[in-house]
Amino acid sequence: MSTTKVTPDLVDKLVDRFSKASERFVKDIEKQIHQIDKRIKAFVDQGEAATTRLVETVDKELRAQITSLRKEVEHLSSELASLRPGAPRPAAKPAVKKTTTARTPAKRTPAKAAPAKRTPRKTPAKRAAA
Repeated sequence: MSTTKVTPDLVDKLVDRFSKASERFVKDIEKQIHQIDKRIKAFVDQGEAATTRLVETVDKELRAQITSLRKEVEHLSSELASLRPGAPRPAAKPAVKKTTTARTPAKRTPAKAAPAKRTPRKTPAKRAAA
């Protein structure tokens, strides 16, 4: 069996090797952390861009639908005005919020009486037994 004599020079060499290996290990970890940070930033940027596009698309669609609805209401208003004889035609004005008027409750109609309950019919066998 061979034994290696531990000398201070050998210990210094081992410590130096471990030191260099740990420095490389730390540099590799820092490089990976930097790459992960770049990926995370890219994902966040993509998410923000997608959200912005979605909000813009929804906003554009809502505005188009509101414009279409407004035109339809104006068209129906003019058709309604043309159906009323002698009524002046309404001028095209921007929509104005109207105040609500007090409503009177609807008159209640008397409730109909519930139909009388029917007794179940007897089967021919029960009639014969009775």
